[in-house]
Amino acid sequence: MFAARAPMQIYQGNDYTAAVVVSDSNGGSADLTDYTVAAQIRRGVADRNPDIILTIATSVTLPNIVNLSIANADTGTLIGPYMWDLQLTAPDGKVSTILRGPVEITRQITR
Repeated sequence: MFAARAPMQIYQGNDYTAAVVVSDSNGGSADLTDYTVAAQIRRGVADRNPDIILTIATSVTLPNIVNLSIANADTGTLIGPYMWDLQLTAPDGKVSTILRGPVEITRQITR
């Protein structure tokens, strides 16, 4: 399974939040009990750009919602271009990247 393309749109200097609803292979609600989630922003793919620009705060609201958040202090430093992805790790250790895409930064006006 390939990760779905999902551009992340951030307004520089604002708090960013998003909720990702995760479905199972049949289109029903996935059960994320005991899963761990991770999301990062980098300048490109990890093997070519090993420096992590930002680790996105993640949490799971059971049964199937992944919450993403970035504080305004962190978005204020972003200029871009960047890439991001979201990985789920099952209790048995199986890793699945479910979303990936560019990070689009809109430069702030008011400071």
